[in-house]
Amino acid sequence: MGCATTRPADRVQELHISPRHTRRFRVAVVHQHAIARAQMCAAPTAAGAPSTMRAIERAVRPTEQQRAGFEALRLRSAGMVQLVASSCPAVPPPDHMDRFAAVTDRLDVMLFAVMSMSPVLQGFYDSLNQQQKTGLDGALPAGDGAMKPP
Repeated sequence: MGCATTRPADRVQELHISPRHTRRFRVAVVHQHAIARAQMCAAPTAAGAPSTMRAIERAVRPTEQQRAGFEALRLRSAGMVQLVASSCPAVPPPDHMDRFAAVTDRLDVMLFAVMSMSPVLQGFYDSLNQQQKTGLDGALPAGDGAMKPP
């Protein structure tokens, strides 16, 4: 049998607080969780980009001729990371339809970022020799998003 967990909002009843204050507390807890989710929205995106680019550079070791393509990829990547991070709402939308609209907007931004990255990434990839492509395959995140060791 599993053990039951008690949420902080449910424990308010144990404190003998009036129903009015209980409702206010629950609203405050839900609001705090929503703010935390909104703040975390951009964190994974922004944190991973520089380390991914360093891993690619270490794995590929671009030549002088490839350096311009790598720099274009790095700059475009940094720009798209900022764009995607800025698509996170600063304050959680108040109702379901606003949240749905915010998700739709964020997906549009992500699609734009992918479409903007594709030609730059393809150009850089096409400039690599077979050994560099093999190194790149080993440096990119696995299907679970974790970076493979160098």
